[in-house]
Amino acid sequence: MISLNNLTGVASSIIVITAIVAHLSGASRLRTLRLALLLCVVTILVSIPMRGMPLAAYLRGWIGDLSITSLVLLILPLFARLRNRDVSELKASNMLFMLVVLAGVVLYPMALGIGYWDPYRFGFGNTWFLCGLFLLALATSFKKPSLIAMVIALAVLAWSTNWYESRNLWDYLLDPLLVIYAVYALLSRGTKFILK
Repeated sequence: MISLNNLTGVASSIIVITAIVAHLSGASRLRTLRLALLLCVVTILVSIPMRGMPLAAYLRGWIGDLSITSLVLLILPLFARLRNRDVSELKASNMLFMLVVLAGVVLYPMALGIGYWDPYRFGFGNTWFLCGLFLLALATSFKKPSLIAMVIALAVLAWSTNWYESRNLWDYLLDPLLVIYAVYALLSRGTKFILK
């Protein structure tokens, strides 16, 4: 029997694959119906078991479970494309990327033993950490669309329902690939701003 943790983990890998396919140059020129059909075919293909596991599970074994933040940043543009909405409105704000980079720079080195303070342990249900996230979500909820508040709310909801195998809230908020992408996005946006 497949556990919920495995099902959601494989589903996140399927989302990664379909998002990559949707951003390929040929797929980006497809009309909505054809794009939806292509993504359905890709989803079915990567869900077919090979040697006892779906193809998407092999990607999950390589990259692990992506954070809810990463999944939101992958899913929102897909839905926007399928509904013929402007994708540029859904681009993550610089503020979200700055928070991701700041958290990653503080969290990952200290969790690996650099320094005496380990912020990773707060993710196991520390009340002050949850209150801080609530205040951050509240403070950013006035901006439309409030991507930061939505990401925090979904991550806390997924963590409270044991969506992944991890019991640490940090793993629902951040992942190393997201931090790398956030650094890249901030640098590229900064470079474009300077070159204008």
